[in-house]
Amino acid sequence: LPSPRSPANDLPLMWNTQKPPSAGNSLAVPPVSTYDIPAGSVAPQLLGASIVENLSLKGFCTLELGLTGQLHQAAIRDVDSVWSSGRFQTPPPLVVDGLLGEGGSSLIAHLEADGSD
Repeated sequence: LPSPRSPANDLPLMWNTQKPPSAGNSLAVPPVSTYDIPAGSVAPQLLGASIVENLSLKGFCTLELGLTGQLHQAAIRDVDSVWSSGRFQTPPPLVVDGLLGEGGSSLIAHLEADGSD
């Protein structure tokens, strides 16, 4: 039997010899995350190395923290409080490139370690 040919250029067609994943198949493709590191996807002892790997490959890393609704809202209130306090300032010109460039670090704020604001 002759092999199938593509009508556009008369070249042999490629055949997919793999079975598509099914719902009951353990090899099904996992859902794609919008985060580099989804919450709970990495063992705690490997988390730091995973973050460093992303930082070295592309210069940033997105983490899903798995925050509850209340904690998420509290974090947003804290950020709003720091923003409205006027603590954000333009960084010194000598360090801008080390802080993700002008677009990524146009304003910075020092955070308090004692838990306030």
